[in-house]
Amino acid sequence: MNPSAWSKSKTKTEKLELFIDEQAKSGITASFVCVTETWLKGFHCNEQIVIPGYNVTRSDRSGRVGGGVLLYSADSIPISASYLFDDGVCEATFCVFETINAAVAVVYRPPNASVKSTCAVLAFVNQYQSTLPDNCDFFLSGDFNSPGINWIELSASGKDTVDVG
Repeated sequence: MNPSAWSKSKTKTEKLELFIDEQAKSGITASFVCVTETWLKGFHCNEQIVIPGYNVTRSDRSGRVGGGVLLYSADSIPISASYLFDDGVCEATFCVFETINAAVAVVYRPPNASVKSTCAVLAFVNQYQSTLPDNCDFFLSGDFNSPGINWIELSASGKDTVDVG
């Protein structure tokens, strides 16, 4: 699950918690919930946004309004390692869960991100993804603000396209 434009509102945390509870009653359990555009800052403590049964890993935007990413991970799945990225433009978090042989990355790239910042956040994800075992499941989620991506054909076009190959 990846709600976007979430902001730091406690009301929205409660709505998200209610949604997770409703899904669980329907037999759908979310091991991971990825959130972009949290608008959280360092002075916001995790206790303000906690959802029972989940750990919080987040990368807040420093020096600007908006942005930020957060990963809620089920507390039944221990976090083996976590890494954060914030270059003042893009944010990301990367978590490894060795007990289930998986990793999750959450990325936020604002619409006005430079090529330099876009490449930096992609390099951050690649740095940790490339160290995972071959049989490790890797999940990438986020808001890339790249309307030129065709996810069906796995192609991209437009002025925001960055060649990372």
